[in-house]
Amino acid sequence: MLLPAGNSQVLRQRYPDRTDCPDTHLRLTARHPDGSPAAGLRAQDLYLWFSLGSADIRTLQSEEPANSPAKAGTPDTNLLIVMRPQAAIDAGAADTVERNLHTAARFHWKVAVLAPDGSVSPFLTGAEEAALRAALEHASSRPAAHSIADWTAAERNAFRQLQSRAGRQVIVELAQPAVSLNGSPDAFAEDRTLDLAARDDMAQIYRLAPAQAAKQQFEATGGRSAPTIDALFQAIVTDARGSYDLVLHPLFSCEPGTSYSLRVTSFQPNLQLFYPSAIQMAKAGSH
Repeated sequence: MLLPAGNSQVLRQRYPDRTDCPDTHLRLTARHPDGSPAAGLRAQDLYLWFSLGSADIRTLQSEEPANSPAKAGTPDTNLLIVMRPQAAIDAGAADTVERNLHTAARFHWKVAVLAPDGSVSPFLTGAEEAALRAALEHASSRPAAHSIADWTAAERNAFRQLQSRAGRQVIVELAQPAVSLNGSPDAFAEDRTLDLAARDDMAQIYRLAPAQAAKQQFEATGGRSAPTIDALFQAIVTDARGSYDLVLHPLFSCEPGTSYSLRVTSFQPNLQLFYPSAIQMAKAGSH
């Protein structure tokens, strides 16, 4: 529910002891005009405002791991691999995924797999290769969900598990949607449950697509489409430089737990910013 600016005084009366909103997290992705990630943004480079007023940025942290080998301070990259029903899966997908996780080990991967039957594996570290391979092989051998309703429920469940994890949140569609005999996409290929959920929380989506369709194609969450699994993981690693986690402090009274429309602009010219159009304020005591 979005509250109009006229409700500001009403909220102050309803919460007489509250003059500020609680600090709230926001995920944001920034790109240069050529599509490359915009690294090194500072709090003073951005301006945030809501329907009820502006907000200060308490902290702004890049999602790129530090070069130091120490794990302290390096955020996890939580990866949900999605095997959509009735989609073509490359026979070497498990090997390719494992190779990319090993190559970019400093990202502290935590990986779960949503199988076509709707089951979700636990989030595993990239070092748990045997368990991760078992999850990928399980997903590639399972039958499809019984119905599109079962599948969308499974997607929502998997996204809630991803959403609850601290650190960067990434979704990878690891299979290209199948096409029915009459040439039109099936119901599973047309489903956009994860797109809508990710857009509201800015979990980045990366998906396989034919080369001619994937060139410079950005998802609404700031992710990308690419023709190969290697290209997808290369983009995930590269884009971390332009992925940010912000803690913001609204400069107005609000109703905690309620969503407010949001706009973010940059003082750096021509940056393309990906962020949710509305954000739910944290509830009191949650930070």
